[in-house]
Amino acid sequence: MNREFNPGGFDFDNPSALFRFEDGLKALIGGPLYYGPFFRSMGGFRGDEEVLDFGCGGGVSTRSIAAGLDRGGHVTGVDVSSYFTGRAKQRLRGCANARVLRGEITELGLPAETFDLVSIIHVIHDIPRARR
Repeated sequence: MNREFNPGGFDFDNPSALFRFEDGLKALIGGPLYYGPFFRSMGGFRGDEEVLDFGCGGGVSTRSIAAGLDRGGHVTGVDVSSYFTGRAKQRLRGCANARVLRGEITELGLPAETFDLVSIIHVIHDIPRARR
């Protein structure tokens, strides 16, 4: 049985209580216990990179990336969900080196070759195979 997951039925703008709860848990423990150590395990950042956090969700990973960009670097979080980009913007209020954009990555007008690094976590399974 080779059936592809179809995210078309998922309402990214109105996530269920379970997804909202998961986002809260990620914010509470995901940054210090998962995302922070994950990015550090990859050698960390020089601190001056331009980073794209593709599928940033509620911004927990974006906040961890921003913390590592301490030499003029910048992170741009992108997500299709108005709910989660709203949460990300709240979480990143104090991060001058971070911004969040809502929309399809192909429609945001981001210039080619803008980013030094791209983070894609928990996203690929939500993109239909024909668009990958």
